[in-house]
Amino acid sequence: MKEELTCAEQQLGGAKPSKGKLLDVPWNRAKDIISIILQIAQKETTKRGMLSHLAKIFDPHRLASPMTLIGKQLYHNIYDKKIPWDSQLPGLLLQQWKDWNSALTENLTVPRTLVPYHQLISSLTLHAFGDASAKGVSAAVYAIVHQDQGVTHNLICAKSRLAKKNLAIPRLELVAGHMAVNLVTNVQEALNFLPLETHCWLDVTVVLYRINCQGDCCQFISNRVNKIQQHNWHHVPTEDNR
Repeated sequence: MKEELTCAEQQLGGAKPSKGKLLDVPWNRAKDIISIILQIAQKETTKRGMLSHLAKIFDPHRLASPMTLIGKQLYHNIYDKKIPWDSQLPGLLLQQWKDWNSALTENLTVPRTLVPYHQLISSLTLHAFGDASAKGVSAAVYAIVHQDQGVTHNLICAKSRLAKKNLAIPRLELVAGHMAVNLVTNVQEALNFLPLETHCWLDVTVVLYRINCQGDCCQFISNRVNKIQQHNWHHVPTEDNR
């Protein structure tokens, strides 16, 4: 007996489309992956065109942060030079912008689900990493899911922003740790129906000492340490924190 089609399936020709959108993010239903579109048709090589390109990259979970941060840094360099909005970029900056565009993949694809197997979860651990340099501050949260059929590890979300000028690296690393805590707290709240274990990681021992220190600190440090002290912090070697 032929199975009856729903009204929506009849309108779509009797088959469910393999591609669609999930919260306005491209979603491949067949493979259950979401995509972040990075290469956008952009002919203008002006400051206005650069900003337009960066604004069109819709990445709510900041999964493409390592790539988009470079574009933001280039835009910041051009902004500092006070180039008019509709003037062509000068030679070196124009080449850097073109190199960045050509290095971008057409899109970034990631699995949508954290739990690929239809069975009970043995354990779920969240790992939040923070890192900083003189150019930028970033954080990322990964989930490790243990099930009888296997272990899955996926990037859940990330965040990055340009570093403030005149801040020492230890302070920027502390900002990265604070950013990591904010991210992992948001993920915990979203997954509050599951038993979770969380760990946070930094590669600067000076900052880890500050986090564990119980003494008096300056206002800048104490405002951030008070919150991030509530989590389990560990040291990760710099070469592994990339």
